[in-house]
Parts: sequence; C-alpha cells; structure tokens
Amino acid sequence: MYAVFLREVKSYFGSIMAWALIAVYLLISGYLVAFSLEDYSQFSMSAMQGMQMPNINELLVQPLLSTYGFLLLFFLPLLTMRLFAEERRSGTLDLLLTYPITEAQIIFGKLLAAMTVVLLMLVLTLSGFIIMGRLTPIDWAAITSGYVGLLFMAVCFISMGMWASSLSGSQLVAASITYGGLLMLWIFSAVDKLGFLKEKFGDLSALNHLNNMTRGVVDTQDVVYFVALSALFLFLTARVLESRKWRG
Repeated sequence: MYAVFLREVKSYFGSIMAWALIAVYLLISGYLVAFSLEDYSQFSMSAMQGMQMPNINELLVQPLLSTYGFLLLFFLPLLTMRLFAEERRSGTLDLLLTYPITEAQIIFGKLLAAMTVVLLMLVLTLSGFIIMGRLTPIDWAAITSGYVGLLFMAVCFISMGMWASSLSGSQLVAASITYGGLLMLWIFSAVDKLGFLKEKFGDLSALNHLNNMTRGVVDTQDVVYFVALSALFLFLTARVLESRKWRG
C-alpha cells in the first residue's frame, strides 16, 4: 500500500495538477476570508454606534466552513478523475493488479494520496481563522469539529470519485459521473426539507451533515453518514477492480 501511496503522491506533486488545485482553492478561500473580515468590520462599526453585535461564529465561521465544503465539490472530481481512468487508458492497471497486493491496498494507497493533497489544502486555509482570531474571539472547538467534518466529507467525495474513475478509461467521463453524484448529495438538502422524506430516509444531504459539525456538534449520525457512504463506494470500487482481474 505504501508503494502505491508514494507513487500517487509523486504523480500529484510531480505535475502541475495538485499545485494548481491548491493554488486556486487558496485563492478563492482567501477572497472569502477577506470578504468575511470586511463584513466583520462593518458590524463592528455598527456595534460602536450602539447596535447589537451579532454572533461572530454564526456570522463568519460557520458559513466559511460550509463554503469550504462546497468548494470541495468542484475541486475533488478533478483530483480523483485520473486515479484509475488514466491507468485503464494506458494499460498499467492490469499490470498493477498482477502485483502481490490486494485490491484494498491499491484503493487505500490511492485514497491516502488524494487525502494528502486535500489535507494540505485545508491546513493552509487555517491561516484565515488565525487572522480572524486575532481580531475577535472565535469558537476554536467549532472550527476543529468543522475541519473534522470537512475531512470526513473529503473521504466520502474521493471514494465516490475513485469508483467513477474505475468505471471508465476516460477522465472526462469519470469527472462527469463524480460531479453528477456529488451534486445529487448537495441537492438533497432541498429534498430534506420535505418532512415525509426526511422521516423515512433521514438527512440525505452532505451539506446538512457538514453544517451540524460546523456548529461544534459531532453527532454519531453525521459520522455514520459519511463513513457509510465512503465504505459503500470503496466497496464498489473494489468490486470493479476484482471483476477486471478475473476478466483479465
């Protein structure tokens, strides 16, 4: 597994892909932090004039963490689309499956490599909250649980992307399938507003489960949601690889 992980990490950082994704993600998140700080300064001026100061965590921290999660929806399919599709196209996947390693080791090696890129992206965004914390007291416990939620969400999204990438030799097809699936997970937030569906199926939206964690609440229901979806798509990916090995 370590050899697969090391190879994928070198592939990511040996090309412009990972660096470009990290740079653009940080550029957008930096703009969002600057915009949030501008809102904070305006509310501070209002507070000096006797108006009630709103809750900073509800005003700035929670929306910012939720937006970071929303951005992952657009960036992660670009990160995962090549994981298996490129190897299928080049023919190296069949060679990889002949090595004395299991499908699970291949999958987890690639998963950890993609998560390394995501972890770097998210760690660098912490600078925005550090700046914010110098200006006003913020709830670091909520920020910590929010980042834990982002990591759970990233594993879930990457798992879906890996499954999509294992289905085709085309990176474009893999990215399209992943985008479609992730958008459905996000759109479910509107479906969840229909009470009878929510009572029958529970919260289906990744957004709702992330929002719970950005409030500082780590509920087992939210953790189980992300873990279950991740396990499902990792299992499906393993079945695709296993069927390819037997056909080969």
